[in-house]
Amino acid sequence: MAERTADRELCGLAVMKLRKREGLGEIDLGSLLMLDRGSVHEIEAGERLPDEIEALMLGNFFHVYPDKLIKGEIEAKHTSGELHRLTESLLEKISGINDSLKRVIREKETGIERPEEHVKKNAETVKAVSI
Repeated sequence: MAERTADRELCGLAVMKLRKREGLGEIDLGSLLMLDRGSVHEIEAGERLPDEIEALMLGNFFHVYPDKLIKGEIEAKHTSGELHRLTESLLEKISGINDSLKRVIREKETGIERPEEHVKKNAETVKAVSI
């Protein structure tokens, strides 16, 4: 737990340093990244670490690897290609989660496991009967 507190404090100090380097207030940074002022303040105060998306947005904005930002290591700059790969990886993860959730919702709504297979099977049966 002590390590997590240290991570939160190091990350918070790093975000504050980068924000001030850019001449921005907490509200300004929050507005630019579509975060509320409370989120920026909580991160900077070391109350919490940014979630994956917040870390990615902060890293992108300040041109710092998100994992390095979490550790307070803000001198390691990334290239836009590297960040693009990180972003794509995160978006793939989010997309996979969304697809899984959609499938579960369809199954619950229809009461049928794998509704796509059910529709396909019924379509083949209808086609065979109508011939």
